[in-house]
Amino acid sequence: VKGEEYVRLADDNRIRPIPIRAPRGTIYDRSGRVIAGNRPSYTVSIVPKDLPEEKKPEVLAALARLLDSSVEEIEKTLAAGAAYPYNPVRLKRDVPMEVVIAVEEERADLPGMLVEEEWTRQYPYGDLASQTLGYLGLVEPEDVRKGYKPTDYIGKTGLEKTYEAYLKGQDGQRRVEVNALSRPIRELSAIDPEPGYDLYLTIDLDLQLAAEKALTEQINRLQKLNYKQVSGGAVVVLAAKTGEVLALCSQPGYDLSRL
Repeated sequence: VKGEEYVRLADDNRIRPIPIRAPRGTIYDRSGRVIAGNRPSYTVSIVPKDLPEEKKPEVLAALARLLDSSVEEIEKTLAAGAAYPYNPVRLKRDVPMEVVIAVEEERADLPGMLVEEEWTRQYPYGDLASQTLGYLGLVEPEDVRKGYKPTDYIGKTGLEKTYEAYLKGQDGQRRVEVNALSRPIRELSAIDPEPGYDLYLTIDLDLQLAAEKALTEQINRLQKLNYKQVSGGAVVVLAAKTGEVLALCSQPGYDLSRL
């Protein structure tokens, strides 16, 4: 009797798994002061299966404009996530609120697009111990074979890489019913994420700051004395009785928050 209505409901309303990103483990100094933490942020993603082929050119053009990107970059990102058509593919992470609002305003014309809340690494002291901490970057093909998604981030160097298995945590998942615009209608079930393990270092924050300041001043002093070839250096401070590393720095470094 209501066949037509149910066909429409079946076409328009589908069940989708939406990942709940697990916060990465926090990295502390020996006294429990945060060196690398997390903050909430917004990520614009797209579910490839929900993007009709006939609308793809105009949707990608609109997203490129809104995200200050290029169609080619977005196509490359989508291609990386092609093996998981029902999973959201991250197009741009840590977007400002004004971009989130602009994207939401045009959502009716952007099928498959969604704005996800997730955690972004935060470094309270900028480039402090950057070479030691290491940085995060997009996964490689071999990482995908280990269970990562193509647009996930992973520790690339330093402690972030060495302790990746402990820091990364386990994503949760929401099963929601969505309409044709990928807007959630109701939540069916949810599995909470498991945060990554925290990492406590033997590094002393005050000593680390002092060592980095002294190293910078010494490099600058030598350059002023016409030792122009001096562009970097390193400092290691150990506890004589225990062998613990109290400070470890090298220059040139990099601002981790800009990667």
